[in-house]
Amino acid sequence: MVKDRLVGALILATHGSRSPRTEDLALLSSIGKQVGLAVENARLYDQAEQSAALSERARLARELHDSVTQSLYSVTLYAEAAARLLDSGRGPEARGHLYELGDTAQEALKEMRLLIYELRPTALEKGGLADALQARLEAVEARGGMRADITVEGEEHLPALLQRELYQIAHEALNNVLKHSRAHAVAVELHFRESETVLDIRDDGVGFDPKRSGDSGGLGLASIRERAVRIGGTLKLESKPGKGTHICIRLPGTPPGGVTA
Repeated sequence: MVKDRLVGALILATHGSRSPRTEDLALLSSIGKQVGLAVENARLYDQAEQSAALSERARLARELHDSVTQSLYSVTLYAEAAARLLDSGRGPEARGHLYELGDTAQEALKEMRLLIYELRPTALEKGGLADALQARLEAVEARGGMRADITVEGEEHLPALLQRELYQIAHEALNNVLKHSRAHAVAVELHFRESETVLDIRDDGVGFDPKRSGDSGGLGLASIRERAVRIGGTLKLESKPGKGTHICIRLPGTPPGGVTA
């Protein structure tokens, strides 16, 4: 029974005649309650997974509407404006609109590649953190024309929980590079040492002033900082206007199997 609701039956049999003692019934009752709780927890876990999937689909739909749809609408406006200018013989002005059209279309293509990548199962399910980040860089940044490099030092022995959290941190940071930095190159470094694990991400983009962004507020930095703190890591952020951005996460060494999902 779970919350006065029957979720199953526990049936026992013996080879010979036997009357259950009071302590036997108490033990069986306790076992039944534990099994009931396990069944209920499994049901709640399935509900949570379904809710998370729906929430992620809703987020992707919002991203699609807010970014890609607006970009494509801008492409349409630039094309119409260029056509009118060409019809009126104002070629030089039309050329400017066509350049803007090309830039906007490129941004929309980057956003679409990112959304398509996020719809795919993460490579973490097949390999480790390094493989997952390599797949992300190849599928999104490199295909978008950005130079994307990854360097791995040491042998990876991270538990699944830490893999997921570090991947989400890198994912958020790379999204910032893609959407806001106007970078031509991004470099990811992973250092797996006995004393610590280090995730290092650098780009050559426009940069920003961390103080004016609240240091931990804008551009998803709050989420990155929260994840780093949750797994016992530290975040170092360096950026200046015109000088790119550097994010470094340091996680104290954890022996293999020291943390479980």
